[in-house]
Amino acid sequence: MLGISAGIKPVDVKKTLIFVHRWMGVALCLLFLLWFASGIVMMYWDYPEVTAADRLQHLPPVDASRVRLSVLEAYKRLGLNRDREPLSVQHRARRPPSLCSPGRTARFIPRLA
Repeated sequence: MLGISAGIKPVDVKKTLIFVHRWMGVALCLLFLLWFASGIVMMYWDYPEVTAADRLQHLPPVDASRVRLSVLEAYKRLGLNRDREPLSVQHRARRPPSLCSPGRTARFIPRLA
């Protein structure tokens, strides 16, 4: 037997395992209780919102002297109807901005500026 050769009685091993099991159960119970409570809070607490003004305030400025393509030319290149499909300027990984048309698939015109 495992504990007999080391001088440990099987009764002592069993009591120790029961003790450890009980207190691990209490600790995990408290963990799951906190997890459950945080889930309830997350269901009913609103996430912070970023307004359009906040987003525009933190965007890098577009240098107008470097713009190579007018809005009308961008619509022609993308083959879009100017009255029905809006374009947006996208900044990606500190590269020059590109025009993007929203819809099923995003289409980019590289090197807008």
